[in-house]
Amino acid sequence: MPWSCTKAPLYRAETSVSIAPELVLKRLLAVIVFFGVLHLAALPIYVDGMKAADGAFVRAGRLFMLQSERSVPSWFSIALIAFNMLLLLLCAAASRQTRTGSPVPWLSLAALFVFLSLDEMLSLHERVGSMIGLRFDIGGTSGGGFLTFP
Repeated sequence: MPWSCTKAPLYRAETSVSIAPELVLKRLLAVIVFFGVLHLAALPIYVDGMKAADGAFVRAGRLFMLQSERSVPSWFSIALIAFNMLLLLLCAAASRQTRTGSPVPWLSLAALFVFLSLDEMLSLHERVGSMIGLRFDIGGTSGGGFLTFP
């Protein structure tokens, strides 16, 4: 059953948007499998390249590695988070126009998703983690302390 968001402003025709969650789930699962296959295909190229000089094949392999920060899957994740932020802004606008509730919760969630998208794009949490690790003795990365990864 599709989820729909209907808004009916004064003196205008009704606008309706329908989204089929099953279809969205199937398409996102297909993208996840696709990126997983690309990762597995790039893994031998990347590992073999690590033994040799950093060449074009290693850079191409790194482009599809799931753990790389500047990879195609990471940029897809950034775009997906930003798209969710846009959907939250649409929900805020719909709740304001229909006067069915306050748009503030929707705007708050949209602001949170802006931060999450920027964090993923700029690697903010990695930078903060390394600053905390340098500033405080928290067990080190090989010590296995409580905060191994700050």
